[in-house]
Amino acid sequence: MIENSKAFTGTLGLPFSLYAEVKKFSKEKKNQEKQVPINTYADAYDAERVKKHLSYRLGQAMIESMKSPFGVFKLPFALKSVHNDYASSRRS
Repeated sequence: MIENSKAFTGTLGLPFSLYAEVKKFSKEKKNQEKQVPINTYADAYDAERVKKHLSYRLGQAMIESMKSPFGVFKLPFALKSVHNDYASSRRS
């Protein structure tokens, strides 16, 4: 994402490159064996803490929006919504 965002043409192609990455991730995920639940790991608390970070939430919103064909168009609104939720939770 960072490499594509440095140039204007890269910024325009960013949604399409993100979509390609999501498809590649989905394909790899299907090929993996069943994973062990996260609660069994010693650092499960740290994993839950990381899930509250803004970067993690933004990534989740990108993945969720790319699941639909029109997700590219919904992505900016989803990112703004995640940012607003994060900002409001930080104020409380």
